[in-house]
Amino acid sequence: MFARLRGVLHADHSPEDSDDYELLLPSSSDANGHVSQPSNGSIASSPYASRRRRTKLIKYIKHFCTLRRLLFAVSLVPILLVAAVLWSGIPPDFKDVREYERRLPQHNGNDAMARGDRYLRFPGHLWGHGLNNVLQEALLMSYLAYEANRSYVFEDYVWSHTPFSYTLYDFALRPARIPLNAFISGPTAGGPMPDVAAAVSSSFFEKVCPKASRKVISSRDAPTDAEGSMLIKWWVDKLEAVPDRCVEVDSSEKVVFDRFLFGGPRILSILPGMFSSPILSRFSWSPLVLSAITRNFAVLRPQNLDVLLYSPHAGSRVFSASSSLKQSASTDDSSSASESHTSIATSDSSTYPPIFEGMLAVHIRRGDYKRHCPRLAQWHSNYMGIAQLPGLPDRFDPSSFDHDEGGTASSTDDEAGNERDGHTDLEDTPHTREEYYLAHCLPSVSQIVRRLSVVRREHSLRQQQNQDQNTTLALLPLSKVYVLTNGWSFWLSQLFDGLKADGWEDVVSSFNVEGNLDREQKYVGMAVDMAIAERAEVFVGNGFSSLSANIILLRMARGMDIRTNRFL
Repeated sequence: MFARLRGVLHADHSPEDSDDYELLLPSSSDANGHVSQPSNGSIASSPYASRRRRTKLIKYIKHFCTLRRLLFAVSLVPILLVAAVLWSGIPPDFKDVREYERRLPQHNGNDAMARGDRYLRFPGHLWGHGLNNVLQEALLMSYLAYEANRSYVFEDYVWSHTPFSYTLYDFALRPARIPLNAFISGPTAGGPMPDVAAAVSSSFFEKVCPKASRKVISSRDAPTDAEGSMLIKWWVDKLEAVPDRCVEVDSSEKVVFDRFLFGGPRILSILPGMFSSPILSRFSWSPLVLSAITRNFAVLRPQNLDVLLYSPHAGSRVFSASSSLKQSASTDDSSSASESHTSIATSDSSTYPPIFEGMLAVHIRRGDYKRHCPRLAQWHSNYMGIAQLPGLPDRFDPSSFDHDEGGTASSTDDEAGNERDGHTDLEDTPHTREEYYLAHCLPSVSQIVRRLSVVRREHSLRQQQNQDQNTTLALLPLSKVYVLTNGWSFWLSQLFDGLKADGWEDVVSSFNVEGNLDREQKYVGMAVDMAIAERAEVFVGNGFSSLSANIILLRMARGMDIRTNRFL
């Protein structure tokens, strides 16, 4: 290296240059007065040599980085960005589903006019939110239309109001709109139901109801803070007073059904009517979703193959659930309410629809919940309204953290599911309000493993009790876990290892199912997850999640034992 450096110096510098180096570099003399020359290392590290290297580098950059080349490189940036976006693929357009909706039998203008069908549309419906926020609103709006004896106008699932077919999200293309029948079937999406005209699409409504013929009523005076059943009654009375055939609700001043209704116990008073209505008793996932479940028969490995195809909810069981809900709603005694609900489970289960026997489905949300869950603790939030249903085995009660300053509890319990085999793990036991919330909202791997172990043991004990009572409930032990999650693969791997070490024979997740889905099915993957969880023998949900709340709602409508719905 030094020889090469000397060659460079001799080649590039004249004798005068060498004199300059000697003047610039410090020299030292020995005891005899001889002057020692600086070493090659000192020469290489001199300021002048550094300047020479910088000059060479600048010349190199100027030579190769010409204006033409810079412009060419800049022009490549958008091309590379477009290529990166397109790498994820072009989303499907769901043309076949739209054609299916267009050909629904009620989409015949002449017949509709002859029948005298009356319509109710909510143009200010929720958009740009997750599927379950939109779904819970659509179910309730269609129930209101049913109670008002009007045909509900269903809308697309809208992610963006862009005029284009696709929008950009997470550096990938996604459909700006997806037809509702890609997710669900049944009365809310235009399926048949008795006594009331079937729901119609918004495009059909715009054809048969031109703007000049539409009656617009405002939600300004709606008692949105009232009990849920009273809010429905207020709207029904208001709509019955409107003789017009085509009605739109203007919700620009006040949301018809706001998040506080779904997030609190006021929603519970609406459930008895919903359970006994076709909105829930005839609810079904779309054929696209059901086909995705069937495609994953090798992953899910059901004991009874009927569970892959069965869709309609058990009507007779729904009315049983509805009656018990009405009974619980009419009493202030929580214990009586609980008994009325759990009585559903002790009747003959021969009318139960097929289930994934031995499967426990658990909803574990990560991602944005790392920020959201601590905020819930700050806001002193409670579970979603449906998750507060009387009769559910698990209750969320952070009141023990209200007495001590700073949100710490003087004593702890096993509410977080840390109790196992008669003892608790103090390391995972919550000691503060935030820890208590996180144990239920964003639990660690060890907390999840312990919680599912407790649920498995309690379910086994209940099975033994049912067997002693000569009931016909399923007796297969829980041995398989299906994880509904958006967690990263490395975190999921740790969870899988922990669950298998705890004795679960088989553990699969959303990602195992997603790998077998086609282009259209992947965009309804969340609905596929929900349909699987709805059919699981036991479901363990996140009480703060609308997804978990909707699964519990559909399991109840399906006639499932309310005690098979648990929480983290």
